[in-house]
Amino acid sequence: MPAHVDMSAMPVILSRLILLLLFIPGLSWGARPLASDDFESGGWQSGTGWSAPWRHSGSATLRQGGEAHGGAFFVQLRGGTAGMTRRLDLSGGQGVHLRFWYRLQSFKKGDRALLQVNDGVWHQALRLEGPEKNSAWQQADVDLSAFGMEKNFRIRFEIHSGSRQSRLFLDDIQLISDSPAPDPRGQLSFYCDWEQQITGGSCWDELYAAGEGRFVRVTDPVRQGRHAVRVEVRPGDDPLHCEGCGERSEVSNMRDQQGRVIMEDEHSGVKFYAFSIMLDAGWQTPEPEDDGLWGIVFQLHGPDELDASQSVALDVTGIDREGEGFNIILNGGDLDDPDNSLQSEAFPLSDPDLNKGHWVDFILKIRFASDFSGAVDVWRRNEGEEKFRHVLALRDVPTLQYRSSVNHGRVGPHNWQHGFYRPRQKHITNVLWLDRVLRGSRLADVMAAMNPSSRVKLQPAADDGIYFAAFPDFGEDEDQVSRERIRAFEELAGRKIAWAPFSQYWSEGMDYPRDKIQIIHDSGAVPLVRLQPRSTTREYVRETRFTLERIIQGDFDAPLARWARDARDHGIPLLVDFGIEVNGRWFPWNGYWNGGGILDGYGDPAYPDGPERFRDAYRHIIDLFRAQGADNITWFFHLTMYMNEPPDEWNQPRYYYPGDDYIDWIGVSIYGALHPGEDYWDSFEEILTQEDANQKIRAVSANKPLAILEMGVTDHHPRGSKAQWLRDAFEKIRGNPYLRFRAVTYWHENWDNEGSQTSLRIDSSPEALAAFRESVADPAFVSTPVFSGTGSRP
Repeated sequence: MPAHVDMSAMPVILSRLILLLLFIPGLSWGARPLASDDFESGGWQSGTGWSAPWRHSGSATLRQGGEAHGGAFFVQLRGGTAGMTRRLDLSGGQGVHLRFWYRLQSFKKGDRALLQVNDGVWHQALRLEGPEKNSAWQQADVDLSAFGMEKNFRIRFEIHSGSRQSRLFLDDIQLISDSPAPDPRGQLSFYCDWEQQITGGSCWDELYAAGEGRFVRVTDPVRQGRHAVRVEVRPGDDPLHCEGCGERSEVSNMRDQQGRVIMEDEHSGVKFYAFSIMLDAGWQTPEPEDDGLWGIVFQLHGPDELDASQSVALDVTGIDREGEGFNIILNGGDLDDPDNSLQSEAFPLSDPDLNKGHWVDFILKIRFASDFSGAVDVWRRNEGEEKFRHVLALRDVPTLQYRSSVNHGRVGPHNWQHGFYRPRQKHITNVLWLDRVLRGSRLADVMAAMNPSSRVKLQPAADDGIYFAAFPDFGEDEDQVSRERIRAFEELAGRKIAWAPFSQYWSEGMDYPRDKIQIIHDSGAVPLVRLQPRSTTREYVRETRFTLERIIQGDFDAPLARWARDARDHGIPLLVDFGIEVNGRWFPWNGYWNGGGILDGYGDPAYPDGPERFRDAYRHIIDLFRAQGADNITWFFHLTMYMNEPPDEWNQPRYYYPGDDYIDWIGVSIYGALHPGEDYWDSFEEILTQEDANQKIRAVSANKPLAILEMGVTDHHPRGSKAQWLRDAFEKIRGNPYLRFRAVTYWHENWDNEGSQTSLRIDSSPEALAAFRESVADPAFVSTPVFSGTGSRP
């Protein structure tokens, strides 16, 4: 408890599970928001990051007035019994805290306020008791790390009182993570994925191979990223030329991020190692020569002066044919004293299958010790499996070697070797593939870094870079895709584009647009497909065929599933945007045409029907695509900065949002004046701030990167200069005090607009073109998108 906090006026009983800390300003710099609600919408479904609205019981009300902690609204729970519950996804969370402001009023002896949490089971996390006549607002900070970080985690506030005069007031509720967003590389002491090199840098120190092509980088097959290594061992492959040694092709000595060789000893403590291996489909077990059938792919080797075997090794064949499979081999302890040692002890893993022709992932946990106080655990995951299985647990074993007669009982440094090492053979050539090798101090970090990267998702650019993209004038219907138009725009702009959007109207066909996608891909850009469920391009009309209700009930599942499978099989990373500018009434998927703010016609009675139908339709599509294995798609949620059509509360973008589990990026349209006849000229900054537009965007999600998916302004307007508007816009995008944009897509097109010419093209005037080229030449704008699962753009 911070010393400066006086709790004598209000006794507080803390649960044994959780420590309650009153907030110290500045306590958690860098805290990452997960979910929040300041109740300023005046509704139970407000806030960001939640999986569902508040569920309340008893006398729980939202109140407005000067008694709020901040803003105008707060929650009142009145005795006898009242409560409010909300659900969110905390899976994978680390260092999670719940912060909230509270005030007690008219509490008597025996009255209590509770905070309960549910991670599968309800737990009491906090208990506040009276008597308390009227306390001031105070902020609580509750550490949730003792609980399971579950997908359906729930928090509940309750009041229990014998008097209806008692009150618990709540405001400004936040869940935050004190831990940074996981970056597996940053949490690991060794990370070699073969993407850049085999030895040197932060990979391996030395390569032992008997000839050309024995240990080489390949692009197929791979388990992670874009490269793996192929290992081949032929009869006579003995690069060390030592008597009695076997044949090998391997790397030795891990190097850390600073390029230093990593050695293990009794001071290493507990470490985790992970790697992927695939044996050739025609793999042959080594012949039973004088020293057995062994074949080692991963080994911890003691000092050379010990002249000893590996202290820990992963063996792919076993001691004899009956035990063929994956095994852990231990040779440790006092090598002068067999009774105090383990000499070539084999511990079969639970599944003996060698998985020839299929990838296998391993994680080894080792507690280093030269006596019988060490430990080894192994997790295994076969190709096609989602989770690792714990397949071996060894306790009270030595995991390092020493020999009193050589080093006076001191444990020398041990080093790692990886590849293939086998006894001498006469006829057999063995081939295997290796991928990503990791070392870390925590299982969670290693598992996170070993997760299959099959989901190819657009990542924000490194070093705060901003992707530069454009619609390169694919025609009025946005579907006349051609390489020539892309090249022409890039020549005008003076640089390449990261992606190019085009529209697919379902009325013209729902087949996967392979040719258009291939054209954009071949141009060096990424395709962004705008799925438009509409029968006509006319605006402000109700859709009668491709309705949200029909999407939800599965009427279009067959063509959508084909689209997904074709996208999967085509293999090109895609960006997909369903239902663009969803909060604009000009499109038929806007809530105005689908139930508006009605609450009781569909779904959740506390949720506006129009946005809820869109949300559920988009979720249905993404679920369907995932079921087909289309994991090469980055999903965008697209809204417009002009949020007043209609201007009703139910039309706020957050109501349409499918949720962080579904969406990868948030996209916005930001347009200035669109034709010279309009009687306004708003700057880029004015568009961001009018009617709290930036606040409404932030309310959608605190976790997803933000992209401008459409931007432009007309030329030849009597009230302003397009060139100046562009310079100001790009300057604000680079350093924005309101929203942090990680991408910008300029809309390069002209069209007739109500009798006037909308001139968005960047070459609408020499001044506009010069301003545009000058702006996008800034190194903050980058043209090469990076994807998870591939390491870089294919």
